[in-house]
Amino acid sequence: MNKMPDNDIVQQVGDKLLRKIDFTLEEEIAEAEKVKDQNLERARMKIIAENEKQIDDMKKSLNEAMEKEEKKLEDQMEHRKNEILTLKRANLDERLKMAGDMTAE
Repeated sequence: MNKMPDNDIVQQVGDKLLRKIDFTLEEEIAEAEKVKDQNLERARMKIIAENEKQIDDMKKSLNEAMEKEEKKLEDQMEHRKNEILTLKRANLDERLKMAGDMTAE
């Protein structure tokens, strides 16, 4: 174009080619932006999925630990209940024996 500034046809063809190149470049930039956005969205979704899995794993682990502690507490309470009942039976037996000894006198 610079070599033939006086030739209108060359100038028109040159302008058309430059517009076409600019348009093609803009399309490629838009496509690159679209691909970048899609990749970012996929990365976000992957991170969210990983975080949700970690949260689910933590919940599961916490639930298992709570169930284990609940079972342990129930066992301790059952053991303590049995100890108390044994002491009460021994105390009752001793009272009955004392009452029997008093009536025997």
